Amino acid sequence: DDDLEYAVASMRELKQELRRRAKVIRELPKDLCPENKVTPLLASNKSLGLHPIVICVDECQVWFEHSEYGAELEAICTDLVKRGPALGMVLILATQRPDAKSLPTGISANAVIRFCLKVMGQRENDMVLGQSMHRNGTKATMFSRDDKGICYFAGEGDEPRIVRSVYIDAP
Repeated sequence: DDDLEYAVASMRELKQELRRRAKVIRELPKDLCPENKVTPLLASNKSLGLHPIVICVDECQVWFEHSEYGAELEAICTDLVKRGPALGMVLILATQRPDAKSLPTGISANAVIRFCLKVMGQRENDMVLGQSMHRNGTKATMFSRDDKGICYFAGEGDEPRIVRSVYIDAP
């Protein structure tokens, strides 16, 4: 419970930061910020405080299934996943089985980039990569236990592709 209280306090701070950033962006002149989102130029201006923020949560189902804090954490994370990228904030959530209870639909529907390591069946495959992906040939079920660090990467570009998520002795 102490860990969850710490997480909730941190997420509340990030919610306030999201609001602050939205206000900063709204107040910028249109010629400096025509698309109403953080650009590399804006992020490099230290006085604006729009540097990238990455939030990573492993075993996120613990948050969303919590009886006391689950609904609040879901609301904050939903807002972050929807508005955060335009404001320089990226939320990364990890769970072993992203069903509607462990990863609420409002969040998973807005998760653009997906990584799928080895999964045991078609259902789990499609939970991560999207409906009918397994039937259409994108099968993370084909990976073996020896394929550590290899996954399907989907959401960026036209077709999902197999990538290595960890490089050892990379160039």
